[in-house]
Amino acid sequence: MFKSIIAALVLAAAALALTPSVVTAQQQPAASPVPSPTPSVIPSASPSPLPSPTPSLTPLPAATPLPTVTPLPTPTPVPSATPLPTATPLPTPLALPPEAPPQILAVTMSDPVFHSGETVSGTVITSTNVAAVELHLAGRSVRMARTDFGVWQLSYTVPSIPFWLRKNYTVQVVAVNSSGAAAEKDVTIALR
Repeated sequence: MFKSIIAALVLAAAALALTPSVVTAQQQPAASPVPSPTPSVIPSASPSPLPSPTPSLTPLPAATPLPTVTPLPTPTPVPSATPLPTATPLPTPLALPPEAPPQILAVTMSDPVFHSGETVSGTVITSTNVAAVELHLAGRSVRMARTDFGVWQLSYTVPSIPFWLRKNYTVQVVAVNSSGAAAEKDVTIALR
């Protein structure tokens, strides 16, 4: 019997434990629903853009091989023109005592053919004991200027030449020392 009382008490306690919550829920007035917290909306300065559609992926074309680089051909050397003959170097004046006979070592001209209005030049190399050098042509003579011991030069502008004087001539180059001894060398020129 004792067991049955305890069982009845346990059941009664269990019933009371469940009943007050039901009663209190029924006796409470209907409360106004509590608003659920919602995030506040802050207006923005500009409207937010709509999300753009996701682009579709297109497959890449198959890799094409890179073009090969062909090196430029090396230039073939072009044969150059035959170089113009260089003037032979003039000899060094020969050192001689004043009483020795004069010597003409070389005679050079800018051009062996003279034209009207052309400026021609010439150089004569002699021994160092030469006091004067003259050019004799058709009864006329022209003295050359000394630029150094044994070096004589002349620059001359050819006057207008009449057609009947256009022919070949022999010019006598005469070198004289201080005692009057002379040396001569003939050079052929053409007047055109």
